[in-house]
Amino acid sequence: MYVAALLLIVLLSIFVVRAGAVALAMTGLSPDVARFQALSAFTGTGFTTSEAESLVGHPARRNIISLLMLLGNAGLFSALAAVILSFSQAQDDEVLTSILGIIVGLLVLLGLSNVRLLNVLLNRVLQRLFGRFSTLRIRDYEELLRVDRGYSISHVMVDRGGWLEDRSLRELAMVSEGILVLSIRRSTGTTLDTPGPMTRLFAGDQLLVYGRERDLEALPTRPAGAPGDRIHATAVEQQRLRRAEESAEGA
Repeated sequence: MYVAALLLIVLLSIFVVRAGAVALAMTGLSPDVARFQALSAFTGTGFTTSEAESLVGHPARRNIISLLMLLGNAGLFSALAAVILSFSQAQDDEVLTSILGIIVGLLVLLGLSNVRLLNVLLNRVLQRLFGRFSTLRIRDYEELLRVDRGYSISHVMVDRGGWLEDRSLRELAMVSEGILVLSIRRSTGTTLDTPGPMTRLFAGDQLLVYGRERDLEALPTRPAGAPGDRIHATAVEQQRLRRAEESAEGA
């Protein structure tokens, strides 16, 4: 009886760790990192890696880790209690049987946990379940867009007589200086999602742009004509140098 209780606790522990890994992955962590961190939090070991800071600084991840730690401690004490009771109440000739039962049961559970089809089905169920909790993805976009490294998403107004007015996105070539136009809201209220290179800008348009925060702040005040083009050329060269530095660091 106590051997069965122990194996049930182990089975539930495997499920809890898998659920925690799926939940962490939905916040933007890679699957490998999510699995490791879920297991680390549940067992209370190894939770000192470089990813730990990004976990505790994220509200949803912090809640997941806290719950895994709580359930891990409860599962550990329950498993120890089951083992102690199993051996304390077993006769001498039953001890070996209990040990063999535990070993065989653990091997079976380990084998089942590595069955690919079962893992895929379980992950799909958990993802569908956790998909109802939008808070899991609160900071997913922040990390992908590197807002912690000086990048930002901002609104930029096209002023009359400014550098942006009456020019197409191809002519402006803002992407060359590291600025992406995500959408355009016309003064008429119409919104253009993912505008193309031939989209022309007019006074009163509001752009949703992504790039380095300081570059976005300076964009609305850029003068029209040749002065603005010179600023643009300088920004393009600076972006080229940044990319070269990033490539060198990643090499």
